[in-house]
Amino acid sequence: MPQTFYIENDEEIISVIGRLRRSSSEENYFVFPKRALVLQSIVNLRLFQREAEKLGKRIVIVTQDEAGMLLAEKAGLTAERYTDDFSRAAEHIELTPEVTPAPLSTIKPTFGGLRSQDIGSSDFYGGGTKPPMSVPPRAPVAPATRTLRIRNATPERPPSLNSKRFDGAPSMQAKPAPQGLRPQIVLP
Repeated sequence: MPQTFYIENDEEIISVIGRLRRSSSEENYFVFPKRALVLQSIVNLRLFQREAEKLGKRIVIVTQDEAGMLLAEKAGLTAERYTDDFSRAAEHIELTPEVTPAPLSTIKPTFGGLRSQDIGSSDFYGGGTKPPMSVPPRAPVAPATRTLRIRNATPERPPSLNSKRFDGAPSMQAKPAPQGLRPQIVLP
């Protein structure tokens, strides 16, 4: 009997593959909403298809998203359009962990009694004695010395700022004006 999974709009491919792995059925229907994150990428769909082949399961993508259906078919998956007939015909199986309620005998009633009497140890604030040390103290050990070889990683000649390397030709940079001289202004 096929199993149906309803995928959230922002659900990642990892969780969809996890649902496929947990499924006990050989045929699985995955219902995606429009613009679902998984249907946006063909890489996601190919991962999904490859995982289904590894597990020996058949998957069917059900969606109203036209682009998602085209990508699913390109990835080699069976794609169907979502209709109301599909939602009525599909067997709804929800994977939820079964939770059994705790027996009432283990729950203690608290009808005005102090619960704090049952918590903690009796010598928490007391001046209890320290337990004796079972391990004798160790003698200090001198650290072992090791020599490390360091390699100079700087280049022999640093590259110039331009794309050409410096070839020893004089530079074409402007020379700065001397600092001590001021220009003279001559008035007529």
